[in-house]
Amino acid sequence: MRHGNNITNQSKSYSHLRELVQECIGGLLDRAFAEDDARARRQGWQIIRKGTRRIYRDPRFDALQECVPCWGEGVTADERQCSSCGGTGRINLLLRQAR
Repeated sequence: MRHGNNITNQSKSYSHLRELVQECIGGLLDRAFAEDDARARRQGWQIIRKGTRRIYRDPRFDALQECVPCWGEGVTADERQCSSCGGTGRINLLLRQAR
């Protein structure tokens, strides 16, 4: 007794072929990005894989926050440099915790 038909058998074959191609491309991409990935790991960065590209992100950016007293402008209402952020418009939460 035969199970399935030509359409389902062909679909399974294409699915297997697609997986094989994806594995090959993934391996090629891993080799192509190996140097950049290694550098990012040494720096402690996040590596985000999206399709055929990589996004490298420094997680320390999560510690940056808009300065509330100057609304992220770096200057106060009277046009003086904000003393809370030193005129940058942002606060580094990691530096605040270290104090």
